[in-house]
Amino acid sequence: MDEADFPAVQAFLEAHIDTSVYLLSNMIDVGIRVSSSPMSGNFLLVEQGGALAGVFCLTSRGDLLAQTGGRTEFARMILAACRAEAHPIAGVLAEWRLAEALWAALMPEVGYSAVYECKSIAYGITRVPAPRTVSEGLVIRAMTMADYEAWEPVDRAFCAEEGLAVMPDEPRRRNGYRLRADVGGWWGAFSGELLVSTACLNAGYKGVGQVGGVYTRPAYRRLGIAQQVMHELMRYHEERLGLQEVVLFTAEHNQAGRAFYEAMGFSQRGQFGLLFRRRGDQR
Repeated sequence: MDEADFPAVQAFLEAHIDTSVYLLSNMIDVGIRVSSSPMSGNFLLVEQGGALAGVFCLTSRGDLLAQTGGRTEFARMILAACRAEAHPIAGVLAEWRLAEALWAALMPEVGYSAVYECKSIAYGITRVPAPRTVSEGLVIRAMTMADYEAWEPVDRAFCAEEGLAVMPDEPRRRNGYRLRADVGGWWGAFSGELLVSTACLNAGYKGVGQVGGVYTRPAYRRLGIAQQVMHELMRYHEERLGLQEVVLFTAEHNQAGRAFYEAMGFSQRGQFGLLFRRRGDQR
């Protein structure tokens, strides 16, 4: 991909916006070539009959981000191109049909094992409604690096509940938090100095934001706190970035999470795959 391809690529990804926000955000914010950012990578295109049929990128940290509008016949072509990159494929983040096809081809590789396999429902909403009641004694605000020590155990609890592995490299984990916090991505609800609920704006593009990391300590659930955090996050970024719509992913089997989002007014927008693996020599 080069600069001349931008209009066609943007139009293609915008046609599948609910499962393309992260790709679009990377393309605009980080660029189309690998750089010092762990989120960067070389953007590559799939063409068929002279028409654009897919866009993908293998980031420096090993995440394969891809969009083909659900077409699976390009999976092996995409993997072949990614194997020419400097970084091995550690995970797949894509619309479910393509993610499933990529994963089926990846997992037979000798020496690798799956660490997280999740078929998720993509949900979207044009505005997170304000909660009917506001929890007293809470302070809801954007988090900074000064909040890292408060965030770290909460994120560990989130990962444990989701079945996600926690990054063992502490400097990289801290830097990953910093990348979001420095742009107002991480938001939290505090009861005194205790962080009780979180949400994060992971990516944004033309008024559409992708939110993740939505978690509330068990003792503080069913009080509307997560909704308060998400509402304040969206209101802040509406003013800062023109955010008008939020998309997020929750596991297909997570009935409680799905009921929570649907009660808030989120509607289903499709399916998404979050799939991660590691080599046997990695810890």
